[in-house]
Amino acid sequence: MMAEDDLTINVWVGNLGRYNEGTLIGGWLRLPTDEQRIDRFLTEQVGLTLDAQQAYEIGRQGGVTYEEYGIFDHEYTGLLAALDYRPGEYEDLHALNTLAQAARIFAQDQPEALEAVRLAADMNGVHDPIGLANLLVQSEDIEYMTYDPPQGITQENTPDLDEMYGWHCVNQSTELAKLLDGPYGMYFDVAKYGRDAVINDNVTLADHGFLIDATIPDTKRYSGTELKQIIDAYTDDEPGLDATTQSTPDAMRMIERWGDTHDNVMRSDGTERITERIMQANDTDGDTLRRQVQGLVKPVADQLDGDMPSGSATFARLVAEHAAEHANPDQMPAREPFRLESLLEPSERIMEYTLAGTATNWGAPVYQCIMPADSTDISAGLEDTLQRIIADRTGRGDAASILAETMGARPAGELDPADGITPIDQGYALPAPITSFNPKSAKEEEPNMSKGRDAVLDGIRQRASQRADDPTAHPSTPDRTKTRNR
Repeated sequence: MMAEDDLTINVWVGNLGRYNEGTLIGGWLRLPTDEQRIDRFLTEQVGLTLDAQQAYEIGRQGGVTYEEYGIFDHEYTGLLAALDYRPGEYEDLHALNTLAQAARIFAQDQPEALEAVRLAADMNGVHDPIGLANLLVQSEDIEYMTYDPPQGITQENTPDLDEMYGWHCVNQSTELAKLLDGPYGMYFDVAKYGRDAVINDNVTLADHGFLIDATIPDTKRYSGTELKQIIDAYTDDEPGLDATTQSTPDAMRMIERWGDTHDNVMRSDGTERITERIMQANDTDGDTLRRQVQGLVKPVADQLDGDMPSGSATFARLVAEHAAEHANPDQMPAREPFRLESLLEPSERIMEYTLAGTATNWGAPVYQCIMPADSTDISAGLEDTLQRIIADRTGRGDAASILAETMGARPAGELDPADGITPIDQGYALPAPITSFNPKSAKEEEPNMSKGRDAVLDGIRQRASQRADDPTAHPSTPDRTKTRNR
């Protein structure tokens, strides 16, 4: 078994904006770690503003935000040395963390797996953490064999790898062994024989063994999201928390204060990531409060089936309603998060778009509108969607917040025309020009962790195999789409 230090990655991460201004701010980060610690490290030590809406508001008020990081140094030891991998300046920290987590699970008890992965990566020209992690989780499929030369042949007296492989082949062949033991053995060039055998056997040589090239697995089989699901299946014996965790007034007030920050709530965040952002917004780190907040957040987070850009206020309201319903089931009916799909009519589709000036390391908030399937009139689509939402929310008092969360629309009077606002209708406008506009992609299936590790892994592998059989299919993009750090 390998020591944990042999499977770690140490990188020095700095604030790219401050570096360009002539100031070096950052620190060392040791991976693997949990995703929340990476977020806290980037916020507290590197000085980044990770929330897109917060960055946008600070910019509107004339403030300066820093949203990009760079990996300015790394220690070529541990896992990086074992895989002969050097991360680039704009490497994704979360992808590096996925690699380190995969190594901890799949290589700690099998040190030879690292050499097999390194060889496979060299053969395929793999130079990214997700590709390397793909090889690690499939390392059992890689046929890697250690050298088995005759007695007396060692690495010290036979440093030439071709010759070592030649001796390995000799030791596997009774006929060759007899030949070398006979009077003509001294004339036999083992190194030359080994070079020809390497070509004929289609193998790649390393210091301690060799790789059978035909067994190298697909380095793009699993997406970043699927790799995280595989890792979670191995590490989370009891995923999630009990939804009946007793809440406290303090925990609810923390969620309400976070709601006032207009933070993004993404379906991919899950209970733990939302909880950590609530803790950060309240500048607290108590384990008891964290458990109480998680217990309040989980029932609502589990019901999300779409993203809620700038939707923390709505999410906090839903948490409060769920908690009240749980305490007094007869007082208040349960309410579902608003879904634009509920307003769709036949021959229409949901379009997703982003706005200028909102992108950060974590990507830009994605907003939505309804469009006829055969239409390209964006202005008409925005206007019609706004009118439908206002009509649907009549009497509920939340039309303005739903418009902001779903469409990014705000009262035009609150916006600065110098930002290039996009008027819509009824006094509402988008705060900036649209930078992308695409049909909403099909929703990726989420793993049901309650099914157990084997069932979860079988589902992920089946979906990956189906993609491999379809030449037009590609792995889904990871949760975090980067603007620079990718």
